[in-house]
Amino acid sequence: RAESCTKKAMKALALAAITRLGNESPASVVATDTFLLREILQYVAMREIKFFVACGGVNASGAVAKEVEVYSVKENVWSRGRDLPEPRWGHGMALAEDGRIFVFGGRVVDMTTHSVLSIDDPMKGEWKVMPKMAQKRTSPGVGVVGDKVFVFGGYDGSRYLNTCEVFSTTEDKWVTN
Repeated sequence: RAESCTKKAMKALALAAITRLGNESPASVVATDTFLLREILQYVAMREIKFFVACGGVNASGAVAKEVEVYSVKENVWSRGRDLPEPRWGHGMALAEDGRIFVFGGRVVDMTTHSVLSIDDPMKGEWKVMPKMAQKRTSPGVGVVGDKVFVFGGYDGSRYLNTCEVFSTTEDKWVTN
């Protein structure tokens, strides 16, 4: 029986990540999560997606990574991007409508952080430090609506959060009530 196009694409993406980067890369997490791959492929089918970015995380030896890997959909290759300024894991990420990639919170050197970074070109650009969130957050949910990025939930190092912060990408600042 012939494989479906979706299954072939999932295998190609997974093999590209593992072959190019090895099992300890941030991209290997994406490559080995079939549910995430399925969601990604459905999204790719609906939009003209040019690349995927995987950054930071924890590798197989337990070390926190700062590497950034960029997958080109058109070329079907992974490339090394511009490293994060410091190793981090458990962060949230968003692609804003203006094309910048944002990294929110996470854990840096065993401490939950409220730092925010942005970059406009993950291959050549420089990471820029943005205004900090009001609360430290590990594993926050992140969503983009228009020029606003919503960062919600997560863990602050002692408790789970039920709050939301909103960042304006046009003003580069946190929106207050």
